[in-house]
Amino acid sequence: MRTMSTPNALRPRGLRLLARNEYVTAEAIYGTLLICAVLAAADDEPESEVLITGVAASFVFWFAHAFAITITRRGVVDGRRVGLRGASLDAAYHSAGFLTGPIIPILILTAGTFDVIDGTVAYWAALSSGVAVLVAMGIVAGWELGLRWYRCVLGGIATGLVGLVIITLKAIFD
Repeated sequence: MRTMSTPNALRPRGLRLLARNEYVTAEAIYGTLLICAVLAAADDEPESEVLITGVAASFVFWFAHAFAITITRRGVVDGRRVGLRGASLDAAYHSAGFLTGPIIPILILTAGTFDVIDGTVAYWAALSSGVAVLVAMGIVAGWELGLRWYRCVLGGIATGLVGLVIITLKAIFD
């Protein structure tokens, strides 16, 4: 389980804790942005190539992040010795969002690749689903803070819009 630097009074409990620690992570947001940026930059490519590129990019970024975390968490942490195995397991868990964040867009792209749905529909649905995932993460983050439902929704919409700007900028500069 990841440690949080939030004071006890502000720590989420129960379902909110699960949602925050398992699904709304910086890595999951980045993984979602990454797959959407790959999609946006490759709108003329066949779905199979976009799928392979997206999965490969997600894996490479997961591996790079896990590697960096392993190196930084190995040694003496908070007065206790952390070996390579412990640091590697913690890093793999900590970095999992790079793989879990883009799951929905990847599944939709897979359906387009195997002609379960039309390729163009799959492309746009995958890109839209990535933005929808970002909106959902924003809503959950507001929910964790105990905000009223309409503020959670507004926060989710803001999260989706900022994500859309980042995806657009990434596509422009790729």
